[in-house]
Amino acid sequence: MKRLTIAVLLASSAILVRAQTPDHSGTWRLNRDASQITKGAGLTGLGAGGAPPTLYVAQAANGTAVVGSDINESGAKLYQVSAKGLVLERDGTTEHLSLAPDGKTLTVRITGPAGSTTLVYAKKQAVDPCEQWPTACRW
Repeated sequence: MKRLTIAVLLASSAILVRAQTPDHSGTWRLNRDASQITKGAGLTGLGAGGAPPTLYVAQAANGTAVVGSDINESGAKLYQVSAKGLVLERDGTTEHLSLAPDGKTLTVRITGPAGSTTLVYAKKQAVDPCEQWPTACRW
């Protein structure tokens, strides 16, 4: 009975964390003026200098998210849900994505051996014409 109670509590905790995590999905544009960029401390593999001008976030129902950019589409990263947003920890570096309460601003904090960087993105409401997409849009 004790094991069953523990299992139910753990499952309930996981559901609660997912329910509290907002949906980060969308197209996000970098606001350089609001960002604090440290050379060498950024989103490695997703953009020139670690600060990609555009992020594309797709978040699944379980909270897990894939984040890519128009600079390096093949370098998309998989983030895990936490109570405070999305997190990726790798090679001594932590990337934490969080949304403003209004859902219009995405803040990416990167901390690691090279220092720390804070990237601020604004949610793009309209989709760009396909001629501006990073991949081919016509057959």
